[in-house]
Amino acid sequence: MWFLQFLFIVSLLILPLLLYLKSEPGQRLIERLAGWSDRWGGLFLFLIPLALVRIGLRSFFRGEHTWADLVYYAVFFLIGYVMAADKRFTEGYKRHGWICLALGIAAYAGEGALIFGLHYPYPGAESFSWTYVLFNIVMSVGNFCWVMFILSLAAKYLNFNHKVLAYGNEAVLPFYILHQTIILLVGWFVIRWNIGMLPKYLIIAVVSFALIMALYELLVRRFNVVRFLFGMRPKKKRPATPTPRPEGSAA
Repeated sequence: MWFLQFLFIVSLLILPLLLYLKSEPGQRLIERLAGWSDRWGGLFLFLIPLALVRIGLRSFFRGEHTWADLVYYAVFFLIGYVMAADKRFTEGYKRHGWICLALGIAAYAGEGALIFGLHYPYPGAESFSWTYVLFNIVMSVGNFCWVMFILSLAAKYLNFNHKVLAYGNEAVLPFYILHQTIILLVGWFVIRWNIGMLPKYLIIAVVSFALIMALYELLVRRFNVVRFLFGMRPKKKRPATPTPRPEGSAA
């Protein structure tokens, strides 16, 4: 659950900056960034802070889920906040969606080549070198471009209201909290079966998904106390249906 811890800490640390961005000077800054992103290729300016954070910190904080990762995710969080504040950002990643896909694939291929071909020690004893700089630039490009590509698909094909989307949006955090425990529990039994790897994977995936959704629907979604513990808003009470007045009765 390291991700939830990171998300909570990041939310607290950058709250003053978010409040500044809501102010008049902050809104002017967002408008300026949106104007840059509205130009062809301008969206990729956000890669600069991401790459600088990785290059500047990962040689000091080695391994996974370190302070370097916390700051890196904080920058991503801040970029997401900024992009949600102006529709020009949405048009920007919609326009660059397929370019981001190509860059994302190329970046992941580059990461694989560096790790398996040149035996780059990731994550681990990453000492500062030109290979270190190259790897962290490639990593930043891959992470950013895949996020932008997914957002571009969502903006193009999921930009509408539907009860399935509303249900899924509400279930995201409880699903995340439950998934690891349930997958490990199911896997603990299935992994011992004398069957192939693919059938094991499919059984674990299908059974785990069904159990998680059943727990969410039956034990989490319906009760406000449990909803609060899982980070959900209280369930709204439906307004009572007014009793129809008999015909001819006085108002």
